[in-house]
Amino acid sequence: MLGGARSGGCDHRAGRTRALGALTAVTVALGVGLGAATIAPAADEPTQQPATQSLLGINVSRGHVQMLMLAPVDSTVTFFEEIDGARTELGTSTAVPPATGGPDGAAPVPVAIPWRCDRTTRRFHAVARTTDGRTIEASNEALTPSCRDRVAIVAPKQVQPGSAATIQLKDRWQLGDLPVRVCVGRKPTGRRCTSLRFEPGQRLLSFRRNVGAGIGDFTIDLYVSGFRTQQRIGVGRAATKAARQGMLITGDSMMQGIDALLADRLEKDYRIIRQTRPGTGISKDLGKKWTVLAREQAARHKPAVTVVLLGGNDGFPMKNESGVEIKCCSEAWRQEYLRRLEEMATAYARNGRGTVLWSLLPPTRREDLTAPISAVNDAIRRLAARMPAVRLVPLDKVFGPGYRDTIDGEKVRDPDGLHFSLAGQRLATQAILSVLRTPATTPTGR
Repeated sequence: MLGGARSGGCDHRAGRTRALGALTAVTVALGVGLGAATIAPAADEPTQQPATQSLLGINVSRGHVQMLMLAPVDSTVTFFEEIDGARTELGTSTAVPPATGGPDGAAPVPVAIPWRCDRTTRRFHAVARTTDGRTIEASNEALTPSCRDRVAIVAPKQVQPGSAATIQLKDRWQLGDLPVRVCVGRKPTGRRCTSLRFEPGQRLLSFRRNVGAGIGDFTIDLYVSGFRTQQRIGVGRAATKAARQGMLITGDSMMQGIDALLADRLEKDYRIIRQTRPGTGISKDLGKKWTVLAREQAARHKPAVTVVLLGGNDGFPMKNESGVEIKCCSEAWRQEYLRRLEEMATAYARNGRGTVLWSLLPPTRREDLTAPISAVNDAIRRLAARMPAVRLVPLDKVFGPGYRDTIDGEKVRDPDGLHFSLAGQRLATQAILSVLRTPATTPTGR
């Protein structure tokens, strides 16, 4: 994916995926976005205008960046990362032929590329040298998470006075090789700070601390690469709740990347919870239904604000409450979709204690998705008209009115014609922040 922290792209029903060739189809199935490439002629060929194709794919999965270049079979491909304006070589591999035959092969990057705390915007290049002497260069970029949420604190919610509490630190990236600092104890006195380190590959650190004899809060402050995470253990009573309100950022693969940008911008103001489910939809159940998940999310996290971007996978037949199957995108389908939206939004609204920022979907280049996206947006608008707690984020206008690859000279969409590039994620993030910071009485996006 171009720029996004997306693991698994939108998985559309049979018949929607355009015939891209065997290798490209594999790339799309992996959720890999394709970056632009320039092809130089062989030395014995006449000079020609460079051709532009989508050849370099990036997939951001847990802890690592994966890359795949599509190039003529038996081409030698060298991968680079651009750091401070200079290219650092990552390794070389050969484009192997696809199982179904054809002129193009796939060359994966030969090394694991770990996420980094000090560099979240990653720019990569690949240079393929073909057997007939041509050179193909491709570039792409990805946004990986910061270390703000990298390490989780696992500790009991409440213990008895005079006891010892077991505190665990879990590296969510599962990479290790990370220094951390932990301060525990009673505020403002009695604090004890310790520097610890995850060794390479180590996923868990564990230690015990005596919580003291008095009743109150035993506080754990974790510092990772300049970010602080705090958790409290109640001693002899329930712990005092943190002052920050919760913000739930949720949706499908279109939200990935945006969720990280929002978290970095708002983590001082909100307790951020990020939960995305790539490949899922309201009309497409993969495991747990979104209506069920929304109730669970609201009950567990009690968000004051919920930000939703969801629907790029929708357009599948649904059964209404009477068990009748309805195909997209009729009025009956829209009514059933609206019913499910309202069930979700009611959970997120928490009886007036929560606000929901629901994003309208941007235009798509793909003709097979135009009708489903129009139907989804129609249902979302009806939802906002019914529920004052729901505010619209007008991504349809920000990226519209028709499909646009570039805005103000920047490429804002992925080559798949649906997802956002890194620049597009930043633009969508700004649109969400604008609605969040606008008083609710202003009809933003309505």
